[in-house]
Amino acid sequence: MQRRLRPWFRLLAFPAALGAAALAGAALACSCVRPDSAADQLQDAELMIVATAAEVRRLPAEDGVRLADTRFTVTRTIKGEVRRNWWIRHGRDSPMCGVEFRPGQEYVILAHRAEGRLWTGLCSRAWFPIEEYERAAAES
Repeated sequence: MQRRLRPWFRLLAFPAALGAAALAGAALACSCVRPDSAADQLQDAELMIVATAAEVRRLPAEDGVRLADTRFTVTRTIKGEVRRNWWIRHGRDSPMCGVEFRPGQEYVILAHRAEGRLWTGLCSRAWFPIEEYERAAAES
């Protein structure tokens, strides 16, 4: 039986994992735990949007972790505050659960708040069909 992590633990896990990965070195590989359901994943996220990456700002490395902020132009909000644009921070090193967003491409983004800002990463990807998230959002 898989144990469900508390929501506050999941919110802190990504920034903590970035720091731990920096200390462990490049040999560390990203390992994601698949959520039990779209409803569980959506419950733990602060924001879920379908959006186009509009601008990517590469940031200086922090503790050896390469970071970026990406501005997304929102097509649809599934959960969270409705805005036209969101800036979301993420790691850029895929071995450390980072992701690269390409301007002009559309993405499904699940983001969590940590360290006063929204974060996303490889483990925050949409694991289920978008219809399952929409159904979970309508039921909550």
